[in-house]
Amino acid sequence: MCFFTEGKKIILTNEFQKKQNKLPANEKEKAKKIRKDYLSRVKDDIYYAKENNL
Repeated sequence: MCFFTEGKKIILTNEFQKKQNKLPANEKEKAKKIRKDYLSRVKDDIYYAKENNL
């Protein structure tokens, strides 16, 4: 599953093998949760994890 964001970016949230015509509810909820988390991190400017300085 995926969604579109600013700058014509496509964000892939999750993948699964669809075996029926109907979308599994748990996969839809998983994608919605990932989208919400992504948008929250982008808003707070913490999308990428900080690297450890070794």
